[in-house]
Amino acid sequence: MRLRARITSNWWPSRRWLLVAPPLVVAATALAFPQLGLMHGANATNGDNSTTMPVLMLHMDGANNATTVLDSVGGMITTVGTAKLSTATAVQGTASLSLPGTSGNYVKASQSDVYAMGTNDFTIEAFIKTSSATSQTIVGMWDGSNTASHTIFGVESTGKLALALADLNLNDFALTGGSGVTDGRWHHAAYTRMGNTHTLWLDGNNVASIVSSAARFASNVDLYIGQYQCCYYYPFNGNIDDLRITKGKALYTTSFVPPVQQFYDVAGPASIPNLKLWLRADGISGVADGSPVATWTDASGNGFAVSQATGSSQPIFRTNQINGKPVLRFNGAGHFLQGNYTGTVTGKTMVVVTTLATLTPTGTASAGCPLSVQSADGFVFDAIDYNESAAKRWHNGSDFGYRNAATVSPVDETVLGPHVIAIRSTTSSYVLYRDGLVLQSTTAYSPPSISSGKFNVAYRHTGGGNPYYYGDIAEAIIYDRAITDAERHRLEYYLSNKYNLGMPAKTCAELLNTGKSVGDGVYTVDPDGITGTLGATSVYCDMTTDGGGWTLVAATNSNASTPVASSLLAPTTPGLLNATILPALAQNSSTVRILAPAYSVNIKSTDTFPISRLRSYYGLSDDATMGNAGAHWSPGYSNLAYTCACTGNQTLSENIYHACCNGTNGFHWHPLSTVSRWSWPDASTTLTLWVK
Repeated sequence: MRLRARITSNWWPSRRWLLVAPPLVVAATALAFPQLGLMHGANATNGDNSTTMPVLMLHMDGANNATTVLDSVGGMITTVGTAKLSTATAVQGTASLSLPGTSGNYVKASQSDVYAMGTNDFTIEAFIKTSSATSQTIVGMWDGSNTASHTIFGVESTGKLALALADLNLNDFALTGGSGVTDGRWHHAAYTRMGNTHTLWLDGNNVASIVSSAARFASNVDLYIGQYQCCYYYPFNGNIDDLRITKGKALYTTSFVPPVQQFYDVAGPASIPNLKLWLRADGISGVADGSPVATWTDASGNGFAVSQATGSSQPIFRTNQINGKPVLRFNGAGHFLQGNYTGTVTGKTMVVVTTLATLTPTGTASAGCPLSVQSADGFVFDAIDYNESAAKRWHNGSDFGYRNAATVSPVDETVLGPHVIAIRSTTSSYVLYRDGLVLQSTTAYSPPSISSGKFNVAYRHTGGGNPYYYGDIAEAIIYDRAITDAERHRLEYYLSNKYNLGMPAKTCAELLNTGKSVGDGVYTVDPDGITGTLGATSVYCDMTTDGGGWTLVAATNSNASTPVASSLLAPTTPGLLNATILPALAQNSSTVRILAPAYSVNIKSTDTFPISRLRSYYGLSDDATMGNAGAHWSPGYSNLAYTCACTGNQTLSENIYHACCNGTNGFHWHPLSTVSRWSWPDASTTLTLWVK
């Protein structure tokens, strides 16, 4: 029976007579998390089990007062008005979006069809914190032109969750439910559609639902966070954190525990083609801390679960181990999981998030593998191995026909973890990675082709000696091809963000200080971090000179044109990092060094003037002198005497940098006192510039 009712709430923008169905309110017995105000069933499990790609993912992390927000799916979004990030309070991650409660201050995603929900199932959710007894918008959508077509999901002045929806067919309704939202504590708020059922969820409980066939937007949707743009602004007054919109699935259908950790970015493993196996310890439900695990479900959708029927061989589920997330603990003395797969795996990518129990496993754990692929009989296998061919070293372990010393890491492991260990192989090449960095690579390798075999977790292969892995495993991922570098970087971002691993590092110094150095060479860094826009890039690191940790930013061997590039991979090759990479590296550095060993040039400066020049890319260009006349890098020229042709004094900085005309004309390289200020006398060697 449908009722004709008048919506009198001040939360309903159109204020007209509507046909609405009576709300179906479901109450739930609940307990509270006092520190958050979250309510959940006593035995409920973590509700964040989604493997569906979101269309919007805002973790709201970043520097205090930052005015850009990273959408993990679509890139950076700039805030409007005084909306900004605040590190003063956050329920997840390091910061939250702070909104003042006045119109004109919000976050707006670019108009897009991806937010056009139509009649699809979907989920809109966020953590919110407010003590304002006013009507407020969490998320508002409209088509940008027609005020009669809109969705507003937010908070009513009485402290209830609220939803107002209208479409052009007058299938309109308003819905409220729950209580206590404006108590100044963090709450998880969600709005789902499954079929024609629209439901409001507060702290994991269904607080109101209604049946409606209303169709939400076919295209060109404007999406606002913290304000509804049309007619009635309802600005949010407080904080919003970890906002996610998932199109195509109602993530919540029964009472659940709101995610107690940051939403993970499923744009990682599931978004990369050829995903064969995906095991997530945080996807395990119904298992208590300290209990054995018989089956680890495959989250890839392929159904290749791994299991163990023998109770004494089952790993132990341990909660709150890596960034608050659970792991499976394997004892190195018989614990392992195994499962069948179909198809053929030759070239592959294998990735595992793990913490070693010891750097020097012995006995049955002395040649263990956290992850492997084997033939049905176990005679042919391919694995991530530890400690087998060389003590305390990672390597690729394969059956005797494929082992090769070139696949072993050249350095001992010194840190238990957590680590992200990966191998990537084609039919003619192999690369071993630890925490995003290359440990070893070779073309003298041909991986075995294995059809209809088995996946092993914490087990090298059937019939192998001392095969059991001793350590914790949080996540294991296999692709049946060698994924690209760009895909690997995206996967590393997902894992680093999820487990707070801080990879890739921002600079060579950070790599060195976190124990990830394997000597001088090329490394992967992300100069502005995971929440920045630059992405990962390759740089050359000097890990030995004067304590190590130096990042190469420029090199020249003449006064000829110096090429600008996004990467500079050797100090012997002329080049100059581009105007985005170099300033970002300098921003995370405080010391500049000029180096030319062949001419005994090795001078560094901690003065703020040289590093500030690099942070602004001041005067750098790709012309013959890397700048215009007037300012110069000056290695060791302690009694510099240079007459400025214009008004103004030269600026000296610890015998490494000087500028004429107050530096307004750029700078040159200034190699030696024996040559002119822009010439380098020896094409067989280079003058290099480094930061740390």
